[in-house]
Amino acid sequence: MSFLAVNRQVKTNGKYASLFVYLIVFILSVLFLYTALDKFQTIQKFTDIMGRIYLPAFLVPIVAWGIPIVEVIIVTALLLPKFRHWGLLASAILLAIFTIYITVLKLTGLKLPCNCGGIISSLSWWNHIILNTVLLIAASIAYKIEAKRGY
Repeated sequence: MSFLAVNRQVKTNGKYASLFVYLIVFILSVLFLYTALDKFQTIQKFTDIMGRIYLPAFLVPIVAWGIPIVEVIIVTALLLPKFRHWGLLASAILLAIFTIYITVLKLTGLKLPCNCGGIISSLSWWNHIILNTVLLIAASIAYKIEAKRGY
């Protein structure tokens, strides 16, 4: 079966589209909940790391607390069918921001602090970029599927 045939099935067959959306929602929910909880558990370390990412000092605690709070809000939206499309959109935006940030810092040669935790912290920065890009594309496709359903 060719890529175009598979792509056509996802677009036209509600069962495959729903399965794809549920899979992406599950993956994003686990990812964002895991990273948010890890940041909350090590909030002082995360705040210290945020202090090294070229932010004005007054923004450091706002960003350090804001990121995991936003991640939990996104997970909540993803898990509530009425708000799922907003959760997918917010996921794509957050992944785009992280990916652009990492790419810019990597290309400029600046040192990147990491507070990913667990297995994700073992990825190279280029692998982070690839993973984020794949998830960004998947979240965007899932958002389009949800949008077509009229939510």
